This record gives sequence, structure tokens and C-alpha cells, in this order.
Amino acid sequence: MLAATQDSLIGCTLKTKKITVEDLPFPSSSGIVLDLLFAHTDHQLSVQALCKAGELFGIRSQGMRVALTRLAQQGKIGKTGRGNYQLNPGGNTLFRDVDDWLHKENRARSWKGQWLGIHVDAVARADKTIWRRHEKAIALRGFRPLRKFLYVRPDNLKGSLEQTRAELQALGLIDTALLFEIVRLDEQDDTCARNLWNVEQLRLQYRALLDLVARSGKGLPKLTDGHAARESLLVGREVIRHIILDPLLPAQMMPSQERHELIDAARRYQIVARRYWDEFLEQE
Repeated sequence: MLAATQDSLIGCTLKTKKITVEDLPFPSSSGIVLDLLFAHTDHQLSVQALCKAGELFGIRSQGMRVALTRLAQQGKIGKTGRGNYQLNPGGNTLFRDVDDWLHKENRARSWKGQWLGIHVDAVARADKTIWRRHEKAIALRGFRPLRKFLYVRPDNLKGSLEQTRAELQALGLIDTALLFEIVRLDEQDDTCARNLWNVEQLRLQYRALLDLVARSGKGLPKLTDGHAARESLLVGREVIRHIILDPLLPAQMMPSQERHELIDAARRYQIVARRYWDEFLEQE
């Protein structure tokens, strides 16, 4: 379960040692709505159910209704009938990433040592709102700054250059940005590029999250339905956020074992989480 906003994805990085549920931030009212609509099989729920979910996080019914109205105005959700709301995939730029997190690893292919580059000029930074969306877009696809206004990542993502550009533009890439393939970097730049990602930190975060999922999974049966539902959402959204933000580095740069294990553990955890939420929302 994960809020479908870029702001919720690009946030502070969790510590890499032991993570507890108390370390995890509560979602906003909008985040709760999007989390639950994304997770629900039909991507739709009643206002009553969504307001009940908000109460678990200390949000009153009025606050949830305001969030529903705002999200509907933004085109992210829509009414399907009296008192029901449904997720609008077309209004959520991250729908594919969130909906397909289980198959994240399928988006990568073998790496032949080539790179993808993005270059922007100084003028592009004039509009701060557009620039923030641009930075979030390239971060979501794992690009890192190699030089001023030059960002790179390994060229190991499936799809053509045109498909990659279309995805990035949908996420917020500035129209004037130049996206291109780099056949080869000289030895010094290649070494610098490979060190742009803190691989050891990424692996430590995966291990910490694996431990969190394991501990939470064992503890959920001891909680009441409401508390179990709340904890499962907090844990699930943080784990999936991390998976979505994974830069999908090639095996030559980062082993995929921890990522694979976390995705598998999250898949099992989500099955349990949905059961707790179904039981909680069905209670009178």
C-alpha cells in the first residue's frame, strides 16, 4: 500500500540500522485514500470505509471528505456511484510504478557498460515548480548528477529511448531536456559514474526493511484488527516506496539478492495486510 504522489516517494531516507514501526511517518488524509484505492482489487471504496480508515490515523471524517473532494478535483479519483470513489489511473502519473511494483525487476535487462544521459540548461531551472517535478522524475528513474546539468544512469532499462523519454515526460521531465545514449565514458568518468550510487547503503536499507517486515509479520496476529491494519499499511507503504525508488542498478554494480528477497517478502506481507484491512472495513 503506497500513496501515489511523487512527494510521498521522494522523502527523507530511513536509517539503515534497525527500523521500528514507530520510525514510520503517518500518511496524510490524501495518502490514506490513494493507498487504499491502489491496494483494493477494484480500486474503489465507499466514503464510509475511507473515513473509517482515516480514524485509525487520527483523521476525522471531515478531513477525509475534504481530501476526497481535493483528489477528485485533481482528477486522481472519481465517483462511481453515490458514496463511492474509484482510482483514476490516468490522473496518477505513478500508476504504473505503484501498480506494478511486484514486477519491478522485470523492467531491467543485461548491461553492456553503456549509459543514458540527460542534459538540461540553466534556463530550465527558472520555474522552481517545474524544476522540482523534473528532479523527482529523473530520481524516480535512477538518474544521478555526473556534472552540472548532466545526469546519468546505466543503460539497462527495457524499452527504446523514445519510450524512456515518454515515461520521463509523463513523470515531469522538462520538455527541453536532452535524453541520449552514451556509448562509452572515459575511464575516469566511468569510475565516477559507477560511484554515484551508495550501493552499500542501498543494501543495508534492504536488510533493515526485510527485518522490519519479518518482525511486523510475526507481531500482527497479536494486535487488534484496527491496529494490525494500521501497522500493515505503514510497513507496506514504506517497503513499496523503497522498491519503487530502487535505481535498478545492473548486477555489475549491485547484487540483486536483497532486492529480490524484499520484493518476495513484501508480496507475502501484502496478502496478510489485505486480509486485515478487509476484516476491519467490513466491521460494523
